[in-house]
Amino acid sequence: MLPFVVRRARAQRRLLAAVVVLVTAATTLLGVCALLLGPTQDGAFRAGVQQLGPADVDVTAYVVDLAGADLESSRDDAATLVREVLAPLQPSLTSTATSRMRRLPDPEGLGYLATGDLDDEAELVDGRWPAGAPEAALPAAPRPAWAAPTSR
Repeated sequence: MLPFVVRRARAQRRLLAAVVVLVTAATTLLGVCALLLGPTQDGAFRAGVQQLGPADVDVTAYVVDLAGADLESSRDDAATLVREVLAPLQPSLTSTATSRMRRLPDPEGLGYLATGDLDDEAELVDGRWPAGAPEAALPAAPRPAWAAPTSR
């Protein structure tokens, strides 16, 4: 088998040399592009963000799977980190904590507990905001398309 490969390589040496040059040039080009993208990616992102005005930037950060005892310290740590990263933009922060979705006594009811700046983020559809710990605000569910319209 080896003598056959050597004979074919001699006969097609120009084609073999062209393929080797092409593969070498392509891998060199890809390596240079990878080096350019790696170190300059963070700098380009930073320069792009710094050109934006504060009104043009909206950041959402999630911290998940926290125990109730860790909520306040995690919220403070996350707020400190966001303030440090976005310091040139002088960010204003809002924070909301929600629980997992839970079944309510109503067979089709689902709900979750939430704390935070709900007055700024939510719209009260009906009733009033909760007055204390034993009360809760429930999100309004959209009416299915097949349901008959109701009057209030």
